[in-house]
Amino acid sequence: MPSTAKFEVRVTPEFKEDLLLAAEASGMSLTEFAIRNLRPCIDKVLRREREWQLQEEESLRLLEALRSDSDPNEALQAAAKRYKASGLGE
Repeated sequence: MPSTAKFEVRVTPEFKEDLLLAAEASGMSLTEFAIRNLRPCIDKVLRREREWQLQEEESLRLLEALRSDSDPNEALQAAAKRYKASGLGE
């Protein structure tokens, strides 16, 4: 049997009544209703947070690369030649 943890929430009596009505209308217990409807919200927030973290990490790496005094590598030089040859830079 999987382990569980207790989770308590304080809400107004009216809100609780609405939750109970919604759960009943969905054919679920209050716990089932809460879990089923909270999971997508939790996933969305965590996914957005991970994306922000990745964007921040990528931005920092880009800034570090732009600040570096190293010469462009062969791939970058070849890309620059292709770009100039394409006429897009004019």
